[in-house]
Amino acid sequence: KISRIIHCRSNKKIMQNNKTGTMKGRKILVCTSFREFNGNANDKIQRMFLSGLGNQTYQNYLLVPTIFGLKNVESALKEERIPNKVFYGDAGVYRYSFSQALENTVSLIDKSESYIVIWTCCDDLLEDTFFEKVINALTPLSSCTSIPHISYKNIADYKNQKIGGYIWGGIDLICFDGDVFLNPEVKEAIHDYPNMGWGTEHFFTGIGRVFCDNMYNIWPAKIERFDNDRKISNETRAYFDLCNDNNQKMYTAFAKKFGLKGNMYNSV
Repeated sequence: KISRIIHCRSNKKIMQNNKTGTMKGRKILVCTSFREFNGNANDKIQRMFLSGLGNQTYQNYLLVPTIFGLKNVESALKEERIPNKVFYGDAGVYRYSFSQALENTVSLIDKSESYIVIWTCCDDLLEDTFFEKVINALTPLSSCTSIPHISYKNIADYKNQKIGGYIWGGIDLICFDGDVFLNPEVKEAIHDYPNMGWGTEHFFTGIGRVFCDNMYNIWPAKIERFDNDRKISNETRAYFDLCNDNNQKMYTAFAKKFGLKGNMYNSV
């Protein structure tokens, strides 16, 4: 109860400081992690993602990738001329951790009313006005996404606009008012319940449910995504089971502490 009272008081203070309720002019911190850039199909998808950032009508952004031992990421960012601040991480057998990536990103938040944080996968394509729509949609201490995501099986299907499906059950991108992360309790939760490897959106949605005043779906702002080639990334059933085992335990403990009902899949 004491921690929740502190959280409410902290939110109230930030709300009082943000009298205009506008996000215009804020810098967008884009949190992600990449697979290796080695010329394969996943490489091409990631370069399409980077091109999408470069085409945004709102250009006040910084890409903040955390690199987990993979090659050619920094050189690709230089080639694509994307403004960035790179961090390095180590997730062991889990290969990567978006919890680590988010911690690195929010470490750059040095003052209130100045940032928006967008966590996203590196195989998504955002319509050119997506950042602008996020700026217009968010209110103080809120979060948003756009669902359903539009899915394609491969690049050829995307070019032919052959949609593979509409994804409701998983989320590849979540946006937050950066001021959410000025609350020490949020930083503690991200650190204390680390998500490792595949399957992160459930926990990040939980962060919104606990700590955000509002959560928005800004559809029809388009988030288009690809089915990755799991074989070339050696993402086996055993690997997914390893990640799920950890992440379910973390989410269950997080939900218990903050009184969230339902399992982690229902949280989305």
